[in-house]
Formats: sequence, structure tokens, C-alpha cells
Amino acid sequence: MQTSDPIRHVIGTCSAQVLAITGAILSPLIVGGLITGLTIGEVEAGALVTLELLVMGITSILMAPISVRIPYRLLALAGGIMLLVGHACSATVAGLDELYRWRVLAGVGCGCLAATVNAAIAQARAPDLLYGLSWAAAYIFTSVMAIMITESNDLVTHDIVYGSLAVTLLIFLPLLWFVPEHGSASSASLSLPAGSVGVGCILMVGIMVIGISMMAYYAFLERLAVQIGAAPAETGRIVAGAQVAGIIGGLLAAPVAGRFGLVAGLCAVSILHAVTITLAIWTDSVLALGIIAFFEAVLFIIMIPLMLTLAAGIDAKGRWAAIAGGVFVLSTALGPVFGAFLIEKTGYDAIAWIQWPAVLLAVSIFIRVNPGSTRQR
Repeated sequence: MQTSDPIRHVIGTCSAQVLAITGAILSPLIVGGLITGLTIGEVEAGALVTLELLVMGITSILMAPISVRIPYRLLALAGGIMLLVGHACSATVAGLDELYRWRVLAGVGCGCLAATVNAAIAQARAPDLLYGLSWAAAYIFTSVMAIMITESNDLVTHDIVYGSLAVTLLIFLPLLWFVPEHGSASSASLSLPAGSVGVGCILMVGIMVIGISMMAYYAFLERLAVQIGAAPAETGRIVAGAQVAGIIGGLLAAPVAGRFGLVAGLCAVSILHAVTITLAIWTDSVLALGIIAFFEAVLFIIMIPLMLTLAAGIDAKGRWAAIAGGVFVLSTALGPVFGAFLIEKTGYDAIAWIQWPAVLLAVSIFIRVNPGSTRQR
């Protein structure tokens, strides 16, 4: 992808990104749908989302070193098919025990897709731009989905959410054929470059603390709206508004990096992001929550492409970018359970307070990482 990024490759990588992260982006509706449809509590619903994201993250990390040998297109198509089966079967189950197996399959599919898209984009001419475009594409899709699901149903349940995802997934599955190949790489080393391990591991810690603290808030955005009196339609609009904001954030990532520098822009946006989550937790106004959630999503989707671009600068083959995507997913997998624990023990305010040690640690790590270092091969 590095010498030229034709439009078909952009379409392919954006489609793979849409399929890989839709479940994570729509987790507020999924958590609410699980609670309503299966009459379970926040901890059980959060645990199911956590399991799926854990499987996705672990799969992405495991696939990262060997992705240099597996054709990206084949890996993406295999992941898409597993995800389709997982969504379709999840929509038909009536019990939590049976649902677990299908969400594990969906998590493996998402992990294959995530490894593919992050490794492929890392080798593009402008990774920050393409990462931003792919996340914007994902948020365009999920904003439409959030509105369709909530406006068309008085009561949102898990079968409605998973069934809708299965049907719409068919639109993007054929587009995975356009995922770019990585060329002849049958002899590529399966080991990470020794010189990249130290800085790579440090960066992964920063990405992880950001993901955990953010998802502790975002997984319960729908519950935050409900507890301050939002009607189902208002809740849907708040979640959908966050999706629209994600589109804006994805498109702003490259300009922010170009204007302020990669690390400086990332650090500034990270701090502002912690401010918005704090305000969201403390507000008791449905309108204010909608506005704050909008800006939180803009800031966060600026952060993700910039963090992945930092990882792409470590390894020319895209392996650290694929690992970074997996680590980010793992961190978001821990977020719902961590958030549920905080809510049950101390209430929603604890989610606001936890943002600050997390963002200060992450910012100190981002500053330490040197994006200008020569890529390791």
C-alpha cells in the first residue's frame, strides 16, 4: 500500500474496520439490549461484552506477528464470515449460556479483521489519514444503525441489535475482496524486531489505560441517560449523536497531527477527553449529556488514529500497529467490567475520578515515545 493507495484499497480497509469495531462502538445499545432482553444485571451484561472484546483483542495480538505471511484479503474474509455467523446465531438464542459461544466466535472474527486492517493501514503512505477515514466510516455506519434500531423499536433487546447487525453485515462482506495484499512476504520473519520491543511495550501500556478508563464510561452511556430520566428515543439520539461525532473525530485526526504534531496533539486531546467524561458523569441534564457525549466522541476518535499512528512508526511491517489494535480492544474489554465494579461499589462518580490518573500516565508515556525513530523491519 505504500507506493500508492488506490481507492479500492481505501474501500477495502474501511469496510474491514466497519465490521471489526461495530460491536464495540454499539456496546451501549448491546448492554442495554442484553439487560432488557435477557433480564440480567449490569455486571452480567458487561461481562459478556468484555468476553467478546477480550477474544477479539487476543486474536488480533496473536495474528499480528504472522500477519506478514497470511494474505490480508484471506484473513479479512475469514473474519467477516465468522462475524456474520456469530451475529446471526446470537439473534436467535434465548439464554445467556448459549449466547456466550456465539459471541466468542464473533470475537475471533473481529480479531482477524482488526489485525488485517491495522497492519494494512500501517503500511499506507499516510497512516493517520487512513486510520481516521476508517474510523469515520465505522461511525457513519453505527450512527445509522443506532437511529434505525432505537427509532424503529419501542423496546431494544439483544435479538434486535444482533439481528440488525447480521443483516447489514452482508453489505460490507463482499467489499473485503478489495483489502490490499502485502505482497510477497512468505519469507518474512515472524519475530518482532528486537529494537522495537521496549518502546512498543511502553506504548501499549499507555493505550491500555486510555482504553480501560474510556470504556468504563462509554459502555454505560445508555444507563447514564436512563438514570437521569431520558426516554428511549432520547437515549437512542444520545448514542447516535456520539456516532456522528465519531465521524467528525476520524476526519480531524490527520489535521490535528499536522497542525500540532503527533505527540503534542495526542496529549492535548487526551486531557480534554478526560474533562468531557468527568462532565458527562456529573451532569443531571439529558440535553447536557447529549452535548457532552458528542464532544467526548469527537475527541476520542481523534485519539485512536493518533495512537495507532505512533505504533505504526515502530515497525514498517505493521506488526506493532496490529498489536496496538489488539491491546486497545483488550483494554476496552476490561472497561465494562471495571465500570460495573465501580458503579456497584461507589456509584457513577468513581468513573469520573478514575479518568485523571489514567490520562496523566498515558500522556507521560506518549511524550516518552519517539515517533521520529527509524522503523524497525
